[in-house]
Amino acid sequence: MSQRHWIFCHFFVHDELIDILVHETNLYADQDIERTQVGPESRIHRWKPTTRSEMKLFIGITMLMGVVRKPTLDMYWSKSSLFETPAFGSLLTRNRYCLILKFLHFSDNDAMPAKTDPSYDRLYKIRAVYDLLSSAYMEAYTPGQHVCIDEGMIRWFGRGFRTYLPSKRAKYGMKKVYKLCEDSGYTHKFKLYTGETRAAAENEEYGTLQHLVLNLMTGLLDEGRVLYMDNYYNSPVLAKLLYQQKTHVVGTLRMNRRGVPKELNKLKLKPGDVQFRTCDPITVLVWHDKRNVNMISTLHDASMQVAPGGKLSRQTGQSVCKPAAVLDYNKHMGSVDKSDQMVLVNSSVRKTLKWTKKLFFHMLDLSVTNAYILYCKHVKKIKHLNFVKELIQQLVSNSIEEGDITRRARPGRKSADSSSLLRLEFNMSKHWPVLIPATGKKQNHRRDCVVCKSHQGQCTGKRWIKGESRKRTETRYICAGCDGEPALCVTPCFQQYHTQRDY
Repeated sequence: MSQRHWIFCHFFVHDELIDILVHETNLYADQDIERTQVGPESRIHRWKPTTRSEMKLFIGITMLMGVVRKPTLDMYWSKSSLFETPAFGSLLTRNRYCLILKFLHFSDNDAMPAKTDPSYDRLYKIRAVYDLLSSAYMEAYTPGQHVCIDEGMIRWFGRGFRTYLPSKRAKYGMKKVYKLCEDSGYTHKFKLYTGETRAAAENEEYGTLQHLVLNLMTGLLDEGRVLYMDNYYNSPVLAKLLYQQKTHVVGTLRMNRRGVPKELNKLKLKPGDVQFRTCDPITVLVWHDKRNVNMISTLHDASMQVAPGGKLSRQTGQSVCKPAAVLDYNKHMGSVDKSDQMVLVNSSVRKTLKWTKKLFFHMLDLSVTNAYILYCKHVKKIKHLNFVKELIQQLVSNSIEEGDITRRARPGRKSADSSSLLRLEFNMSKHWPVLIPATGKKQNHRRDCVVCKSHQGQCTGKRWIKGESRKRTETRYICAGCDGEPALCVTPCFQQYHTQRDY
């Protein structure tokens, strides 16, 4: 087992998670088949319980779809010579993959509490998998000194968890996803907002935000870390609370938060000016760049530093200076966005009407990203795509070795995929031998016949190899109806080229 495969399967997609997927998928399939009336030709009749090795293979194929992008699911099993990708058909049949995808499930629907029940959980349908992966992110790696909290978005247009964030690239999604990441982009905490605290948020906004931040920082307090947040979370009350637990806060600030000096909200500053107020250990400052930038920090004072990169001011021609708090914030605040970008590079998420599958595949991609970051930290740095490709190859090969999986379709009529080649769609009114047009002084042009040339072995034309034919067959005729106008002997090459795939 390679180190890539070991990190991914030991920490994240381990056997306990696979067993849950196998058990719940088989259970849901039995329940659905029993309750649903289908036609006699439906593929559902060919369902058989899945196994641990087949589920791993299913996950590997789904990850492969994130690397080999095609617009529809059926195109992965297409027999057309233009779109064929033989690997998918050799690993698992299309009908079998679609059956597993249809019945993929994460909990027993019959045991779900009613919505009026006080114990009702909006994440019940995926709670077991959600908790396992969330715990795996925390246990696999402890982040360094600089951490960041921000909200992300899982692209989603269906019913259920849906919200709108105009500042995000994916503006519509599953409410908010609160993430705690470190500079490398590793996601340590992942929390999906489900709306349970909406009523509390309306009555006690700051208390709710404090609870959210402290929940995300569980296990990371009292260790001297620096937490970077935007103005949605920050307030003087929260900054003081975290400072008492040996955690610094740096970030932007809304000036209407409780405890912010009111006079700072009415300032009219010129570009480069700074005004601040300090109440140990908190510093609140206003710095005017293109507009007022409001910052709060328990780590910095209001001192200015030269911006990195040697950038010069257009007005004065001198080096650009910014508050130290702004420079640190810009340096460390982008870790959540970095994580989101890495997840989207080879995302296996596809269109679906079930939010549970959407969330599961997103967390699967997040697990791959976290495994890649751990590999780069502890083994060696490689390209993200190379890591994903080798991980998929190892996952698929190990899955096939672990169990007896029928990977090919049952024998039947041979597919006439060669009919998709335009040259084989022979039409006497279109394909017809014509003389190579004369150009300049040369009237009788000759070219190598493509059929005769293909019979000369591996000869490159530069050096003769023993066993190859020395014959060089030229012709004066081409087929004007074929793309590229191949040169062909009138007989028998013209007929072979238009009637045989492997001429």
